[in-house]
Amino acid sequence: MTEYCLQGSEKLSVLDVSNVEDKYEILLGMKELASKGMAAEAVEEVNTIDPNFFGQNSVLLFQLKQVSGFYLLAIAFSLLTL
Repeated sequence: MTEYCLQGSEKLSVLDVSNVEDKYEILLGMKELASKGMAAEAVEEVNTIDPNFFGQNSVLLFQLKQVSGFYLLAIAFSLLTL
C-alpha cells in the first residue's frame, strides 16, 4: 500500500481517498510541496494517486517543471552572488 506525507506526520493511504475532505487535503499537500520548490515531489505524489493525470493535464506538468527549473536557477544565481 502506497502512503505519502501531507503535513507533519499525518499520512493517508491512496486506497483510503474516498471522500472530498481527503482529496482536498491531498491537493493542499501537493500545493505546499510545489510552493516550497519541491515540484518533483508533487509530481511523484500525483503520479502515485493517478498515473494518467499528467497525460490528461500536460500543461500543468510543464508548469510544475518550469517552477522547479526557476527554483533551481534562483538557487544557482544566489550562490553566484555570494
